[in-house]
Amino acid sequence: NDPAEVILESGQETNLKDLQEDLGDQPLPFLMKILDVRMMLSIQVHPSRPEAIVGFELEEAAGIPADAPQRTYKDTNHKPELAFALSDFWMLHGLRNESALMEEFSQRPSCHPLIDILDKSGMDGLVAASVSKDDPVIREVSRLLIEEAFANPDSTDKTRHDFWIRQWMTANPSVDRGILM
Repeated sequence: NDPAEVILESGQETNLKDLQEDLGDQPLPFLMKILDVRMMLSIQVHPSRPEAIVGFELEEAAGIPADAPQRTYKDTNHKPELAFALSDFWMLHGLRNESALMEEFSQRPSCHPLIDILDKSGMDGLVAASVSKDDPVIREVSRLLIEEAFANPDSTDKTRHDFWIRQWMTANPSVDRGILM
């Protein structure tokens, strides 16, 4: 992939890689991305500013090179985002609280196994399990949720999880990891 194109305030065109080299150690103060979101995008997680500072400092102290693929914190910034929609736009943002999840899991037999995970491991454990590709319980819950989502293919209610699971699986039939998120 070519580096992202960047238009500076002066009107000069460059690319993100060259801009970062020109800035040196100075952090990039603002980055605007224009995305075509007709199709679903990936799950993204951004740290808070304090988490970014601590994470960056820990990776620096561990001697992990800034360009290492296993590096998580490239700098101390928290990467806030703003969405400005030019057309109909739906964004799934954040996680529901434990009591709301417990209520939904209780009402959906396919999700009953998740109650035990949430009870024993809390939200951290549930999130970790939800993105696991090896956990047989998660694989089975995912399979059942996908089956349920396609059982009512005419539903266009964007407030229902089934709609979004069906959208994702239609566009990405071999990627079911993370649909519980």
